[in-house]
Amino acid sequence: MEIKPIEVERFHEKYIVDEESGCWLWQAAKRSTGYGAMKVGGLKESAHRISYTVFKGPIPEGLWVLHKCDNPQCVNPNHLFAGTPLANSQDMHAKGRQRYVGQKGKDNPRSVLTENQVKEVIKLIAKGMTNRAIANRFGVSHGAISLIRLGKCWPDIPRPPDNENFKPYRSLRSQAARQAASSFSKEV
Repeated sequence: MEIKPIEVERFHEKYIVDEESGCWLWQAAKRSTGYGAMKVGGLKESAHRISYTVFKGPIPEGLWVLHKCDNPQCVNPNHLFAGTPLANSQDMHAKGRQRYVGQKGKDNPRSVLTENQVKEVIKLIAKGMTNRAIANRFGVSHGAISLIRLGKCWPDIPRPPDNENFKPYRSLRSQAARQAASSFSKEV
């Protein structure tokens, strides 16, 4: 990324310094992820990547610009370093910033359903209710119900043993299609 002097001037107008943390907090446009953004050469670029390039030079190919401070708004070059995607993931995990990896069921802060609601969902699945009908009842996606059906979400809540309704949904549909096809061929 080539940055013109006028763009560097614009960059310096778009952050304030937090004296306590030392972070240079981006005050202009932000991406949905919280990272600052600014147009450079007609393209929208991440502000921390612009900062790295201005103060430290080109970003080495294949590397990302990572934050020591873990603040996506920060553009302080002293808080930035180049690293691999793997290093980013390891840093995130070491600092406990992963997105609820390993936090299942009620321990996951993004969980929409309660444990009691999931037990009710499992009862409805066992009775043969469709994912879509259950999802509508609980105000969640049919995909969320499918993950419960398959034991990929809330795996710690027991499912009834040997219940055909807990097989992968696609298999149930395929089975129904085979039954329908065989009964159709008998009628013809």
